[in-house]
Amino acid sequence: MSHKNTKKRIFYYDFLRCIAIIFIIACHVFAIYVNKKSIFGTNLWLFSMYFNTLRDVGVPLFVAISGALLLNRRETIGKFVKKRLTRVVIPYIFWAVMFFFFVLICVKFNLHYPKNITAASLLPCVFNINPQAPAVYLWFVPMILIVYIFVFIINKINEKYPSVFKIALILSIISIILLNLDIISVKKPFTYPFFTCFAVFGYYLANTDFTVKKLRINENKLTVIFFVLTIVIYTVQVLINASMSISSKSFTHLDQFSIVNIAALISLFLFARYFSESTGIFKRAYDKIESSKLGEAIFSISITSYGIYLVHMIILALLKIYTKHWDKVIGNAGYAITLLVLTVVISWIIVLVLDRIPYVRYISGAG
Repeated sequence: MSHKNTKKRIFYYDFLRCIAIIFIIACHVFAIYVNKKSIFGTNLWLFSMYFNTLRDVGVPLFVAISGALLLNRRETIGKFVKKRLTRVVIPYIFWAVMFFFFVLICVKFNLHYPKNITAASLLPCVFNINPQAPAVYLWFVPMILIVYIFVFIINKINEKYPSVFKIALILSIISIILLNLDIISVKKPFTYPFFTCFAVFGYYLANTDFTVKKLRINENKLTVIFFVLTIVIYTVQVLINASMSISSKSFTHLDQFSIVNIAALISLFLFARYFSESTGIFKRAYDKIESSKLGEAIFSISITSYGIYLVHMIILALLKIYTKHWDKVIGNAGYAITLLVLTVVISWIIVLVLDRIPYVRYISGAG
């Protein structure tokens, strides 16, 4: 496992980033089931809905972690561009090209993708500020780059006007309210700048004291409170998605900017934070996890998460091609869980291996 910048890392950020990438892959694995009309409304469909809804928490969680790490940081424009070029753009270009040729090869041999896909039709679907199917998952990269630009601008303004963070928080809250009330109605890629709201929330979630000494609500109590709230809010989120889908007779889900989704994001983030700041038995449990093999795995998946994201759709497609009859042996639910585990593990191993090769590590997506 790679151990880059271990002294600078905060373990609960790694934990959140680790589960965020698993959440996103889970939604891609279970997407086929929530859209399958033949199982609509069945137990398998509800089971799939539970996993597919993880997407709506995973992406904002990634952005919130970025905000917690990058806001209030001093960087020159040269350093900013260099970091984003090497860590984000170069791996993105490499894996986007790999995905482009992968799909064409699959089409040539009549595997997984529709026969009518051509190089000319696929090119704008992949290399686009708003990528479309089958490369729709790549939308995350232009979105996060736009968020980075806004974060950089906020940081630069902060050097002269420290009150800009409070203004950014107020504007973020107003933006979320307007989006939820449909007063602002935009579609991708025009929604990308609004994801900066999650970065601002992440900064405040990581740096605001939510303990209440007068009521004796300390870190341990907040750990329990936010753990329970995360489960309850997420369950409500799944039930709302299921109800909306059944009412419309087709799969639908809450927007990532919905109040319910943001509540789940906040609760999960604060659970992880206060678990890391807890005392007594909670602290011992946290320290044990961090120092164990599980902690090493969480750390490793975290630092390779971007690369895992870029490569996982190729791995998932290959697994679907070569394991398509497994569902008859282990059932649809078991097969989906197996796909999820194998996609995460194989993608993780690929990025780790590439990261160990000189020069090649720049396209691995690890960092």
